[in-house]
Amino acid sequence: MSSKSQLDLLVRVRYVNPLPPPPYPPKLLNIPTDPKRFARAEFTQAMSNETPLPMVVDAEMGMPLDLSQFDALWDGSSTTT
Repeated sequence: MSSKSQLDLLVRVRYVNPLPPPPYPPKLLNIPTDPKRFARAEFTQAMSNETPLPMVVDAEMGMPLDLSQFDALWDGSSTTT
C-alpha cells in the first residue's frame, strides 16, 4: 500500500491594499553625526536627569515583617541560648 498525501483545499490569500502608491520615490536622509558621542557618559545624562525614579518607602523599607509569629516578643521573655 502506498500512502499519498492529500491536500483538500489550497487557497491563495490575497490582501487588499487600498492605499495608492507614493507619489515620489523614498529618500534616505543623510544626518551627519559622530558615532563616538554614544560611547560617552554625557549621552545618557540628559535622559537620566529627565527620568524620575519612583521611590516607594514604607515603614518596613519594602520588607514585610510579621512579628506575630514570635511569642517571645509579646511575653517579654528572652529564650536565647
